[in-house]
Amino acid sequence: MHWAQRLAIIYLGALGCSVWGYGVASFNWWPQSIIQELGMFIKGDPEEHKSTVVEKIENDVGGRPNRKLVSYSARRVHPKRKYRSLKLPNQRVRRLSPLIFHSKKASQGLRLIYGSFDHQKGLNGAILLDEQGDFLWEWVISEDGLPWAQQGGAERVFPHGVLIEPDGSLIVAFDNGVSLQKFDRCSKRVWATKTRVDHSLNRDANGDIWGVKTPDLLLLFDQYTGKIKRTLKMKSWAQSSQIDPLGLRQYDSGHRSKWINHGGGYWHPNDAEPLPADYADVFPQFETGDLLISFRSINAIFVASPKTMAIKWWRIGAWRRQHDPDWQPDGTITVFNNNAHRSASSIIRIDPKTYQHEVIFDGHQEQFYTWMRGKHEVLPNGHITVSSPQQGRVFEVTAEGEVVFEFVNRYDPRHALLVSELLTLPTNYFKSKVFADCPVQLH
Repeated sequence: MHWAQRLAIIYLGALGCSVWGYGVASFNWWPQSIIQELGMFIKGDPEEHKSTVVEKIENDVGGRPNRKLVSYSARRVHPKRKYRSLKLPNQRVRRLSPLIFHSKKASQGLRLIYGSFDHQKGLNGAILLDEQGDFLWEWVISEDGLPWAQQGGAERVFPHGVLIEPDGSLIVAFDNGVSLQKFDRCSKRVWATKTRVDHSLNRDANGDIWGVKTPDLLLLFDQYTGKIKRTLKMKSWAQSSQIDPLGLRQYDSGHRSKWINHGGGYWHPNDAEPLPADYADVFPQFETGDLLISFRSINAIFVASPKTMAIKWWRIGAWRRQHDPDWQPDGTITVFNNNAHRSASSIIRIDPKTYQHEVIFDGHQEQFYTWMRGKHEVLPNGHITVSSPQQGRVFEVTAEGEVVFEFVNRYDPRHALLVSELLTLPTNYFKSKVFADCPVQLH
């Protein structure tokens, strides 16, 4: 072969490789999906415990759930607290029983905890505790059996949003999942919708469900079928507004601006809670159904109309990488302040009329810190419940900061399993005979 022919073949081969490489990077040509999956496997999800490749493989084949473990030892952090073990009837032998602290000052009510429990029949689910903090019921849930492709099975998804109904049905979402699902009291799937749904779930006045789809969508789901009824795109929201705080996630050149999509999406919306009709009088500047939205990436809380797409109120910087803003019946808003990469998380109250804010629970004394995720609830008696996922625990404090209830999802002496949320429910919340035996026993 002539040297010129060899040179031409080398040139064409190099050109072909360059074109193919550009297509892989720019248009997701094969094997981009394989490269991404391999990269995600090695790097791991931001939510999961740091682990070696061997530990990830062990997790993914159904062994020790290394991806869902967090470093936390309740008895080391709070050695004087009088914990007791809570035996879960369906827990695997390989894990230790969770720990409970329950004082006489704890609020009356049932407690639903959503997270990863390492059941014999599955990793993820929810448990219900009675008024004394004893086990009452459990649900085991997953995306197994869905007729569309999943990303990684129960070992690779993380429980996040949850709603509970009086008939014992759960509506749940997984981070890294591919569905919003409803399960009955016996953990049988009622419906599933084919879309990824992240973070918190909230009901509107009709009972339909607001959820978040990364990177920039808010979705309204029908409560009876799971079908999408409305889609709000954040980019359109930003472009249609006369104000532009969302533009903080752009960088500029002379003739255009480009959205920054690193670090969890353009803004990382993680909650959209509609204003209840019962609170309309104490929030006269807003309308029933206006959405209280958290944008994690820009430390921002917004109130915006889903009807007109107008942003009515916003606040940036009174918190850091926050979650779960809640309307309160006194006309204020409370916020779960992760305070990422600082010493402790906190709960903050802000008056949207005056912009004055205060810390109503400082996590330093309790050594409460979760750099991501998290929920809270202000109870009618003034107590606050706190869900600290990256510590694998949920707890209740009085207005003075005294811990009166705690659940630690202990796995071994040094680790706990992730939990997502604690919901406190009235003792008469459920219909009668909800917790009768199921056709197929879980326990």
